[in-house]
Amino acid sequence: VADLGNPAIGEISAAFDKVGTIHFTSLAVAPTGKDEKSGAETGALVLEISGDGSTDDVIAAIAQAIGHRLRPIFRDVCGLPDGGSLEDFLKRKHIEISPSFGSAAGLVFSGTPGHSVRRILAEAKLADSVREIVEKPRAGTGNAMDVLAEARRHVQCLGQFGWAFEPAESLLERPPGHWSRALTTTLLTPAMFATVAIVILAFWRMTYVLVFGNPHGVTFTNIAIAGTSLLLSVLGLLAILALFVGFCFLALRRLEDKDQPASTPVEIGALEKILAHEDHTAQNNLTAISTMKVGILRRLALRLSFYLISISAQKVFRPGFLATINTIHFARWVLLPGTNRLMFFSNYGGSWESYLEDFIAKASAGLTGVWSNTDGYPRTRWLFLDGARDGDRFKRWARRQQVPTLFWYTAYPRLNTTRI
Repeated sequence: VADLGNPAIGEISAAFDKVGTIHFTSLAVAPTGKDEKSGAETGALVLEISGDGSTDDVIAAIAQAIGHRLRPIFRDVCGLPDGGSLEDFLKRKHIEISPSFGSAAGLVFSGTPGHSVRRILAEAKLADSVREIVEKPRAGTGNAMDVLAEARRHVQCLGQFGWAFEPAESLLERPPGHWSRALTTTLLTPAMFATVAIVILAFWRMTYVLVFGNPHGVTFTNIAIAGTSLLLSVLGLLAILALFVGFCFLALRRLEDKDQPASTPVEIGALEKILAHEDHTAQNNLTAISTMKVGILRRLALRLSFYLISISAQKVFRPGFLATINTIHFARWVLLPGTNRLMFFSNYGGSWESYLEDFIAKASAGLTGVWSNTDGYPRTRWLFLDGARDGDRFKRWARRQQVPTLFWYTAYPRLNTTRI
């Protein structure tokens, strides 16, 4: 895996550049514990891809670009048959992730929504072509409209940026949303609305029959009974929900009091291997592997945190932002199926230190909601409080979760999200 390079070697970068649809991809070796029968160490080979198009399109692009390099690795480690199709193999092994039940627990975030690789590179080339005009010294404060007009004339003379004069939607320019609207639109989605309606109708029917004896006929009295049954059903369901949520959080709070945060620093040798792959471009890749705490309650809390972050990112925060953080290109959490290992992948701009400082200062609640369900995390209250706010302990914990990213490719190594 390391032979592929981090950053990717020239041959691989050229192959991906030719395909033109892969933003980032990395390959990590994840320890997953010990085999119960043999006691041998087990692991997983995890290929992380951020690309344009459908899942099948992205996998096809990977197979086309570097299939000859990946095939021996997946054959020797993952059981890819000799002569078998790498593309079909990757499609079978693909993990669908979401906060909802029915798929592997996980969350995907894009910091440049709606911007394809080709668009990002084309706009970067356009920006470079007018940079000298925009940045050259001018008398006084200059006139913005004059600068824009000069830049337009220059671009038109170049004759290769005709697309720049056509309207184009940018999701990044949309305003942030509001919690009230996010809550309303979430509760009124067809699936959620149908589920709630079915449950309420079922409870209404039971109340109407069991409490009031199932009176027949359309009379004023029976209509009043039906309305009363509906009101009692709704209030009863709300009470049950409140009791369930309250019980879960009280149980979680008891578990939090028993947690044992770890504060030991990462080993020097392990840290050196991680640092060797950092700060070679305008971006960095972070691969982290954490061990889930035991119990179904922790799994429920993890999905709840993913769900709340997902709603916030889609409907509350500015597009491309997590809270007020806008340095992330692509990030994802995934709970590896059949294991207790939670993996985190992030392709971000700037240094590791500044990245974590942003999270501590601006988005500690979200981080804590997820990672407080894993071993050794700084002490937390009520799932979202404290935790990452203990900055020094959190940084030591985060470094211990990291593994070296042996292979990593980026399509635009000179660009950060601000420039995009």
